[in-house]
Formats: sequence, C-alpha cells, structure tokens
Amino acid sequence: EEFHFRFGGMDVDIHGIGRQGQMQHAGGEFAHHDLIPVGFFQGGDQQPGLDRTIVDEKGLRQFREVVLIVARKNGKSLFASAVARYMWKQDGFGARVYTIAPKLEQAEIIYGNVWTMTTLDPDYIALKAKTEEKDYHNKKINDDSELERRRQSDLFIPANNSTVKKIAFSAKKSDGFNPSLCICDEIASWEGDKGLKQYEVMKSGMGARPEGLLLSASTSGYVNDSIYDEILKRSTRFLLGDSKEKRLLP
Repeated sequence: EEFHFRFGGMDVDIHGIGRQGQMQHAGGEFAHHDLIPVGFFQGGDQQPGLDRTIVDEKGLRQFREVVLIVARKNGKSLFASAVARYMWKQDGFGARVYTIAPKLEQAEIIYGNVWTMTTLDPDYIALKAKTEEKDYHNKKINDDSELERRRQSDLFIPANNSTVKKIAFSAKKSDGFNPSLCICDEIASWEGDKGLKQYEVMKSGMGARPEGLLLSASTSGYVNDSIYDEILKRSTRFLLGDSKEKRLLP
C-alpha cells in the first residue's frame, strides 16, 4: 500500500510495513488493532522530511543506521517491534534480528512484542490451523516449515532459517554475530565505554550484510560521554546539513 501526506511542506509518498492485520498493537487499550502503516525501511521515492532516496545507486537500502528519539509512551518500542517482525519475515534467507539492551528484561520488551504481533496475525492463525490438520493415522498432512515458532532461545522460521534473539550487554560474546537488523533499545542509558563497544561490535558484525540495519531507539538521554552523545552529535550535524554521511538517518 502507498500513503500520501505532507511533511514539513513537502509532498511525501511512503509504503506500509506489511498488510492489514499483520502488524497489530501488542497490548493496552489498542490491542488487536492494526498499526497505522509506515515504512521507512523498504521501497519508496522519498524519505519523510528529507530530500533523499531510500535506495542507493545499487538499489540497496540507503540508510544503515537509524536514530529514533521519542518521548515516553509514544510508541517507540511498538514501532521498533513492527520493523523487527517485518525484517524477520521479509529480509531474505538467514535473516538475523537482535534486540539488545543493558539488561535482558529490557531486550525482552521488543522481543515479546514481535511474538505477540505474530500470534495476532490472521495469516499466522490460518497457517497454524492448517498445519495442525492430521490424517487418519494421526500424522500431520501439511508442511509447517513456514510457520513461525517460539523456541527456548529465539523466534524461528524454518523455511527461511531466520531468527529473532534478545541479548543483554556482552561485547565479547557478541563478536560472532552477523545481524541483518539490530535494535539498540534505550540507547540513551548505555553507559560509557561499555555501551560504545557493544554498539561498535554489532555495527561491525553487519559487514557481510549489504543491507544491514542498526536501529537505535530511545527516550532523551541522561548518561554523559556515552554512545548516545556520539550518535546525537552525528545526527545533529546531519540534520543541519553539515555532514557527508550517507548511511545515517536521524
């Protein structure tokens, strides 16, 4: 679907993330209601508020680092969850999605939302019912490899070997990761050198991914001399037109 609106005096065309019913609110008074579709991460002509194309000269994703600073209770985690689910299902064979935060309980928020959105999806419900059909020998008669499943350590789709994992800070243990999407949750609270190292490890892990995406989502910060300060400086320069960066979208 395409959506048209005006943003900062510009006419903007964007594409939705998923079809109707695929992305729903995971809790609260809007649970089971569809999200308003917005798609900053797939095809389209322009980025809202920026006179830049979303794809580069090779037809690949233009922006590899996205910075989302939103006030509390304004849907930051919900938006990140929708992006995570989209990338898990649609970013090709072997997609690796990570939600990361200083504590595992924080990383669980987006991770849990992704699974809740999955179980509310009419397509998932219909496929699950179909795969549970059995013959008179009590054997399943339909392939279930495309059905999303929740394992002890991750979310997994066998058909495309794609996973979603939640992790807490551990830069050393993150060295072997090969993320296609990494969501850095509440990055404003990532402390000093430890936070910087974790961010750089996940960013460098995307070296083999031509369309890897690092999404930093947070409320405004309170930790000085952290990765948040560095990202905010880069983002400010970009928005003021005083930067040559081509892969950063604040």
